[in-house]
This record gives sequence, C-alpha cells and structure tokens, in this order.
Amino acid sequence: MIIGLWVLGGFFFQQFLEHLTAGVEHGHFHSHGEISASFKTSLLIGLTIHSLLEGALLTHDSPFHEKHESYSLLLGIVLHKMPAAFALMATVVGGGKFKASSWMILILFSLASPLGLLMSDQILALSEPTLFYLFGFVSGSFLHISTTIFVESSPEHRFAWRKILISLLGASTAIFVEFVL
Repeated sequence: MIIGLWVLGGFFFQQFLEHLTAGVEHGHFHSHGEISASFKTSLLIGLTIHSLLEGALLTHDSPFHEKHESYSLLLGIVLHKMPAAFALMATVVGGGKFKASSWMILILFSLASPLGLLMSDQILALSEPTLFYLFGFVSGSFLHISTTIFVESSPEHRFAWRKILISLLGASTAIFVEFVL
C-alpha cells in the first residue's frame, strides 16, 4: 500500500522536474528563439537530479532479479539517457560550436547517474524497505515520462495546471479508495 504513495510521489516530482527541463528528459525540446542562461542552468539541475535518482538504483541488486543480474536496469537507464544527452547538448550548443563549457555540462550530466550510484552505496546505505520506496519513487518518475510522451498537451511543454489538477484528482481518488474505503 505505502509503495503506491511513493510511486505517486515520483510521478508528481517528475512533473516538477519537467517544469525545470521543458521535456528534455524525454529526449526532445521545442524552442524557436534564444535560450537563456537561466533555462540552461534549470535544465542541467533538473536532468542531474533525475539522473542521480536513477543511478541510485544501480548500486543495489534488483529485488526483482537474481543477485548481480540487474543489467536490464542499467541498459534501460543508458538507453534513456542517450536521447536526453543529445537534446541537452542541442539545447546548450544551440547550433553553435562545442565550447569548453559545453563539454563540462556534458561531462557533469554523464557523471550524474554514476554519482547517484556512489552516493547510494557509500552515503545512504539503503535498507531493503528504503530501496523498495526508492524503486517506487523512480518508477513513478518513469511512469510520468512514459505517459507524457504519448499525451503531451502542448509542444512548448508549458506548465499545464489542468494536467496537474487532473493528476491530483486521480491520485486523491486512488488514495481515498485504498486507505479510506
């Protein structure tokens, strides 16, 4: 029961990150003008947080596979990161040449998931129940990304209050049915 709340938390957290990144984490971005430095910073922060969370899952054996055989998760994260990295660099470079700062951004983004792995392994020392909650949270994030790709409400990825309200209504209904009825 509680794991479902973590999935919902990850779903809504990803909506917040999508507000920071304008959808680049799905591997595309729509812009028709100059991209501000503040948006580039916001984009890097949002993608880095997302990558840190995903990397945190790699340090532990998957609770769904045999010991040391969770390569499917690693492969999924690598495949998930490639279009995001392409879109990030296209956004940062903006048709110009790669500069030293562009390389630094790409390197920082590339190191975010491995850093999440190290943080989880060395600092967080997650217990098994905490690992399940983290899996639920990141799964909720993935769920949001996968549904957004199919039902995007606007090409500009504007912050859609109607979408948030509908999502909150659905989540509230699910919580009510599960915990009250």
